[in-house]
Amino acid sequence: MVPREVVVEPGSLGKPGDVVIVAGPEARHLVRVLRMGPGSRARLKDGCGRAFSATVISAGVSEVRFELHEETECGDDTLPLILMPAIIKGKRMDWLIQKACELGVRCIQPVITERTVSNPARDGSRARRWREIAVQALKQCRGNILTRVNAPMPLETLLDNPPGLRKIMLFEGEEGHFLLEELTETGSGVEIGIISGPEGGFSPGETGMCLQAGFRPVSLGSRILRAETASICAAAQVAAVHAIHCSGPGREGMFNDAGKGP
Repeated sequence: MVPREVVVEPGSLGKPGDVVIVAGPEARHLVRVLRMGPGSRARLKDGCGRAFSATVISAGVSEVRFELHEETECGDDTLPLILMPAIIKGKRMDWLIQKACELGVRCIQPVITERTVSNPARDGSRARRWREIAVQALKQCRGNILTRVNAPMPLETLLDNPPGLRKIMLFEGEEGHFLLEELTETGSGVEIGIISGPEGGFSPGETGMCLQAGFRPVSLGSRILRAETASICAAAQVAAVHAIHCSGPGREGMFNDAGKGP
């Protein structure tokens, strides 16, 4: 039987012979849903690039104990993508963070703009919650590497220190160039940064600043999407193109020379 993959808290894996405890609702899921009990084999991953083969040594609905055996290979399964969404209100931002992490976005850089309703940088509580959401999303999708969620940053600060990558801006005013075209022109192995605006979009001044900083405007289509939908739609397109490039030689031929489907 193939060992179950279990994602544990970041940094909780030590060395062979150590005991790792999974508690709370996750323990209940392992016992009642996955039917794991003493002697069950597992592969534990900590989201930091480490993984171990392990065996359950005791199991209850409140706590499951694993004994670590040998360390195993754990590759980077994240997308070469830094997602830079303008902060939106409440649970919609939580949802954006969760889904971006499930898709495997490498890094999320929340951005404070003129139209940001609340400033989560004041007490740091929302940023801490977003990081907790990232951990739970990794456990749900059983990924290898935890998405890094940075502290919120004002747009001006971000643009004063632009990341050294392929910079793309989701822009509802762009009509002639689509994100999928941009991605297929970029090719594999290139780290991408995608910035997206808040409800109502960037202000005209902010749009000009992004363009001046080297962000290329792209469209997601004729419909105007909600802010969180646009970010996840973009991340999903990156995931699809990345999967095609990584699936084997010649698969990128699914796209023609213009970067469009046949």
